[in-house]
Amino acid sequence: MRKSRSGARASLVGLLVTCLCADVWADEDVNRVQSPRDSIDLGGRFRVLSEGRAMPHERPHLGPGVIPTLRYFEWKVWVKERHGLNYFFGYTPQVQLGSVDTTWHANSELDFVGGWDALKRQRTKGTLDWWLRWNQTLSRLTTRQFSDTQLLALETNDGDTGSRHYELSVATLEWEQYFFDTVGFRIGQINSQTTWGNNDFLDDDRSKFMALPLTGPYGAAFMEAPIGLGLHLGVWNDWTYFVIGLQEATANQFYPDFQSLARGDLAYFAEFAFTPDYLGPNEGAYRFTYSYIGRTGNGPNEGPGHSVVVSAQQRIIDRWGLFARYTQSFKRLPEDFRLAVVAGFIHLQPFNFHSDKLGVAYIYDRPTDSTRKNEHGMEFFWRFQLTQLFSVTPDLQLYFTPAQSTDNNFGTVITLRLQLAI
Repeated sequence: MRKSRSGARASLVGLLVTCLCADVWADEDVNRVQSPRDSIDLGGRFRVLSEGRAMPHERPHLGPGVIPTLRYFEWKVWVKERHGLNYFFGYTPQVQLGSVDTTWHANSELDFVGGWDALKRQRTKGTLDWWLRWNQTLSRLTTRQFSDTQLLALETNDGDTGSRHYELSVATLEWEQYFFDTVGFRIGQINSQTTWGNNDFLDDDRSKFMALPLTGPYGAAFMEAPIGLGLHLGVWNDWTYFVIGLQEATANQFYPDFQSLARGDLAYFAEFAFTPDYLGPNEGAYRFTYSYIGRTGNGPNEGPGHSVVVSAQQRIIDRWGLFARYTQSFKRLPEDFRLAVVAGFIHLQPFNFHSDKLGVAYIYDRPTDSTRKNEHGMEFFWRFQLTQLFSVTPDLQLYFTPAQSTDNNFGTVITLRLQLAI
């Protein structure tokens, strides 16, 4: 149910997607054009396909680079207008250094994300969305293991691969159909991280903040297995929307899995949003999300439970973005933490560099393990757009009360993230 444009609007969307020739996820905040809502947006990696800028990156620090991109931009516009196809490839490695024993960790993510407007009629539109993802741990420690060495309940980035050190997943493969620019549905392999509790400024560890509560609605039980077959139904206008849905609760996280669906292990969702000044310079989005998961087994944390997510975001003259999110689970609890509160701001054009982003956030989480302390911390990042193809982001995470610390150790994590689109 992503936005679909026509005429000049389609040209803007086509050029937007060419931010694949730079930080494909980071420049969706400038030069936006206001138009009526015709769908309910996907978040995360998909945001680049539905919001963006009319031109290549403005004023990259090192100039346009050695590779000419204008003709590619023009070709992308033609592909979007003629064939309804949006896509990008992105590769993002990052390395982190922790203050405890100077331990380090590195991982990378390769993404192929796209949308094809396969059906266009006067009163209905249909789009096929996909997201193929390859995550790889490049160090001895995975993200979860590195976070444990830093005595943290949360994870310092959203790229954990588990014991295998790599993951190849069909993160999304779904069909969207909407009618009269008012109602629609989404069906297929759905990713909860891009659909429920969204926040423009808190949705992607490869473009903005990195610590887990700042990259999605973590603290909600449905984020333990966010990918699965599902169905969403929605209705909207320019100021509000309402969506309900159901989805597999224990599905395989790597490819479409009908076994969980056959067992009846389901999560149920409802979300209401108030969205003033939609796509305008002072756009806001205020969302309330409720989810319920039934019993999926006889284990201690496989019984029924529910979660709530309250998310708020507000742009100020398209230069500043304010955000906050509260997430909590009841009865059925996530493995790491059961409550999270985050708040902060992003400068969308620091020092008039329109392609840069500068962010500051406060983090609070309450671990599921009641013997651990509640965590307080902050995160700071500055994404520098160096050329049309390449950006770099230094990031600092400060932890005042690491959950696993016994003597109130102060912890820091320093990150360097590179972003390249091919």
